Amino acid sequence: MREYRKYRKLLPLLAVFLLISITALVFLIRSPVYVLTDSSFSLLYGEQRLNLQRLRASVALFRRIIPIPVSESAGSDLVVLAVEAAAPSPRMILFPYRYLEGAEEYQAKYPNVKVLVIGGNRPVIVLDENNEDEEPGDPLPVEKIPLYISTYSAEDLYRAGLCAAIFAGKEKRVLFFHEGPPPEEYQQAFRDGLRFQGYLDDPIYRDISADYSPYTSIGCVIMTGAAVRFLENNLQIPVILFSWADPAITPESVKIIFDDSHWALVPEALKASQNNSDDSSPLVSSKPVLLGERIEDKEDFRKLQSLVKEKY
Repeated sequence: MREYRKYRKLLPLLAVFLLISITALVFLIRSPVYVLTDSSFSLLYGEQRLNLQRLRASVALFRRIIPIPVSESAGSDLVVLAVEAAAPSPRMILFPYRYLEGAEEYQAKYPNVKVLVIGGNRPVIVLDENNEDEEPGDPLPVEKIPLYISTYSAEDLYRAGLCAAIFAGKEKRVLFFHEGPPPEEYQQAFRDGLRFQGYLDDPIYRDISADYSPYTSIGCVIMTGAAVRFLENNLQIPVILFSWADPAITPESVKIIFDDSHWALVPEALKASQNNSDDSSPLVSSKPVLLGERIEDKEDFRKLQSLVKEKY
């Protein structure tokens, strides 16, 4: 009787152990998701940050996320070889947009593998000239085309406008550095964000290569390109940065980073691909990183926490 009571006390622990074991087994036997990455990206993004994003994606999707290292200068044939060597029988592979040609070549070779391309816009479909069954003007079969996951830039800029209005206040201007003129729809989304927060002035748009000096009137700067020249000025003006860069290597003036890297978007990209019912390009928003330790006003910090989650 005493022995029975002893084992009875162990039953809850055994049940917990069994549950953990089954959960771990299911996690391990589920097919993993492979993600291409290169050393230059990892250096800019930060190895520790990349590993953290990988862990978060694994938890969110409840499956292993396995990186496939490739050279940043690899051509499409070498990219395909790298994937074949790392993943002999994959279920799903994610390619950053810069490896678009490799993704298309791999998809054509392995039409049963789900291939996602994150970033950029879906290119025009070209005909498979080796397929004699296709008539001129016929598109490629859907299974030969990777699914393109595009960044929801309008929503990103709407959120940036909401936040910029908080930094600029009522008296300062908002300066928008860009690489090439932003499309009107993006400018409108940014203005909508400013207006929603009661900021009525128009932003100042400047190309990243242009000089701009009257910074005393500027209350917030938005940067969507490689505007390193401005950051080198080391001005104490709040910056909202669209970049993959590790926050640790950015100046203290950078308050918010919109991360649109393929690693940041892995969970959203997979969910979007599963919900996609047609051949259009699903849209996913960038991952905003709010650098709270750089924002002194705690009331502003709390406002920004909610604003970076707003939908457009």
